[in-house]
Amino acid sequence: MLIALTVNNQRSSGILIFIGIFIFSMALLIGEALRPAYSLNMYSISSLGIGTHGEIFYYSILLMGALIVIAGIILLSGEKKEAWHFTLILVGIGSFGVGIFPYIVNYPPLHSDFAFFAFIFGGITALLFATHKGTPFRIFSPIVGITVLASIFLYASGKLYGLGPGGMERMIVYPTLFWALALSGHLMNQKE
Repeated sequence: MLIALTVNNQRSSGILIFIGIFIFSMALLIGEALRPAYSLNMYSISSLGIGTHGEIFYYSILLMGALIVIAGIILLSGEKKEAWHFTLILVGIGSFGVGIFPYIVNYPPLHSDFAFFAFIFGGITALLFATHKGTPFRIFSPIVGITVLASIFLYASGKLYGLGPGGMERMIVYPTLFWALALSGHLMNQKE
């Protein structure tokens, strides 16, 4: 892996982002499956971290956050530095913070702050990628960014439109995860 990191920063970053997003996405599915009474529209994603199998959620989001931070740092170490490289690191920091401060009685304010931080910068990163030249992916990125930021606004204002708090939170998280997977594919496809 160390050799791959020196060969191509974009490909290496894409690999790290893919691994983090894939593992976290699978952990979400596993966490939901292990809790038969879990309601997607009623419960937040972070509530998967409560109870018997909570470690699955927290370890996966810690790993995802760390890998995203490392990917952003690798991108910044390249010759061309773009604004979305910085905001990508902030997404990773927010995600890592969600894992460090579990959604339990002692930490909800910090947990929620880090989640909001990751959500906001996820949308902003997608918007900023629109400035990335020479790729059709930049056309779709602002659509995702606007969707994420609009969903954050609706969630924060209590306008859930029948989706419930868990459903509206997923209108923030799922587009961000899907976009990050597409970003990882885009980065892995870059030429040396």
